[in-house]
Amino acid sequence: MVTSGWRAWALFLYGLVLVLCSSVCLSQQPHVTPADCSRKEHPVVSYQALRPWVSEFSHPGVKDFSQLALDLSRNQLVVGARNFIFRLSLSNASLIQATEWSPDEDTKRSCQSKGKSEEECQNYIRVLLISGTTLFTCGTNAFTPVCITRQVGNISQVLDTVNGVARCPYDPRHNSTAMVTERASCTPPP
Repeated sequence: MVTSGWRAWALFLYGLVLVLCSSVCLSQQPHVTPADCSRKEHPVVSYQALRPWVSEFSHPGVKDFSQLALDLSRNQLVVGARNFIFRLSLSNASLIQATEWSPDEDTKRSCQSKGKSEEECQNYIRVLLISGTTLFTCGTNAFTPVCITRQVGNISQVLDTVNGVARCPYDPRHNSTAMVTERASCTPPP
């Protein structure tokens, strides 16, 4: 069974909100000393108390929001999920663009014929890298990894497609780390 990434996404956002709120609180309280930061007990703020400052995003039927790529020059956040890639506004997490990227039916059938479940035989986005005006994306593609270079300002526009083996995991339960080098070659680190 595939574990949904919504919990990791929620924890990441909660942590980000706490860091941002802490920064705001500290910037408004110049009398905070280093001893205050090393206290054993810290104030606890409920999600409800933070809710007026939190932006949320969801999309019907989509789960496993697992990959994020920050694009400050375009004021956007690129998010990879199961079978989808999203462009969101950084200012309020509103949807700029969504593109579906599911495996084709033959690839799904082949995956399921090998004993994998329908849930596993989806395209889980595991690599998102922005380099200039391009977005390098890789997905598990029903245990047949594939990578696509897209236009970062229009993620529906496909520029190039390459085999994802050694660039992206086969299994949706596995994660990956990738980086862009000077030659813009996207490879997993050793």
